[in-house]
Amino acid sequence: MMGQADQSQRLVPNLRFPEFRGARAWTPRVLSELLSEPKKRNRDLNYGPEHVLSVSGEYGCVNQIEFMGRSYAGVSVKDYHVVDTGDVVYTKSPLKMAPYGIIKANRGPCGIVSTLYAVYRPTADASAGYLDHYFSSSHNLNSYLQPLVKKGPKNDMKVKNSDVLTGTVYAPDLIEQRKVADCLSSLDAVIAEEGKRLEALRAHKKGLMQALFPTEGQTTAPLRFPEFRSAKEWTSAELGTVAEVKLGKMLDQKKAGSGQSYPYLNNIAVRWNSINTSNLPEMDFLPHELHRFGLIAGDVLVCEGGEPGRAAVWDGARPEVRFQKAIHRVRFHVPYEPELFVTYLEAIAGTNSFKGILTGEGIKHLTRENFLKLKIPIIGCAERKKINSTFVSLNEVIRDTTARIYALKTYKSGLMQQLFLPPAETA
Repeated sequence: MMGQADQSQRLVPNLRFPEFRGARAWTPRVLSELLSEPKKRNRDLNYGPEHVLSVSGEYGCVNQIEFMGRSYAGVSVKDYHVVDTGDVVYTKSPLKMAPYGIIKANRGPCGIVSTLYAVYRPTADASAGYLDHYFSSSHNLNSYLQPLVKKGPKNDMKVKNSDVLTGTVYAPDLIEQRKVADCLSSLDAVIAEEGKRLEALRAHKKGLMQALFPTEGQTTAPLRFPEFRSAKEWTSAELGTVAEVKLGKMLDQKKAGSGQSYPYLNNIAVRWNSINTSNLPEMDFLPHELHRFGLIAGDVLVCEGGEPGRAAVWDGARPEVRFQKAIHRVRFHVPYEPELFVTYLEAIAGTNSFKGILTGEGIKHLTRENFLKLKIPIIGCAERKKINSTFVSLNEVIRDTTARIYALKTYKSGLMQQLFLPPAETA
């Protein structure tokens, strides 16, 4: 059996900053040693509905009006809890990844929260930033709250504010807490900057789509590249006259075993400008079905349901993949860049003219009959290629930025596993 001294030595993270490698091991701490409950109410009405905060799993404590466009305050905010900068807030609302609620530090201005929240203040031994990052790990958050929270019949939380502080967390001394928090916060700042860059790129793309494609009721775009401003006017044509459109269907499962098993795509796999081919479902296809539901590079896959019109180009990298129910396969038989068609669908997806060809009262669908009648712009070869190359380049930058954000988040997740005690140590 491991002695007490040996057990103490185990309580260190896999990765520790050099200046703390000789420091004492981390210790289990009752959360009440690190947080207290100030119980300060908004009785003097120093704060109004415009100061009401909510707690977001991704963004932390946020002003409701700035984040959601309006305040969801009740008739009176007199009994609301006051939240100072640096306070820690627990929201007793279940989410998919946080079924027992969320714990976040308020990094922004002071505000108020409803009585459905609990507000805590760090003690002299605690860093709010450290606790914020500690509980941003789903494992740490859920394993801490699960023994303390009871669920009501309507999935509501049954836990006293004081009881939330009775669990155990693992924390070093204050100086090391701050070092860990500063490291992770600096990485958050880099991710946030990349996020702003991505939003700016998407806004730029949206503006370009509005400028380089015709508005409703028009055939020519509001803005043309200088070299094409004196070129002939654009025309339009129904999709069915320039392309073959085939709608996938659910094949008869009774035929299973009579053909060969192949992976297939459904509308869940098709995103805007990308197709997820990992972990595809498989089913048996008869020989004649392999051809009917096959794909070649340059085919455009368009969602019939889910988010009708969402589309991407098939790159042909996996020739064995087929398509199935709820996807239109568009294959042009005239010169037309498939990427440009996807961009055009993205440009018109939210317009009244596109919504007008969808069917269904609640869940909308894009039927093949209506899709064939969709008017698309017919553009001269050189101008069409110029517009397409503009969006292809922009989409590449957006994809690279998205991938960079994903890589940074993955790196942060791995770094947190190293900087905090691993789950096996805290079980």
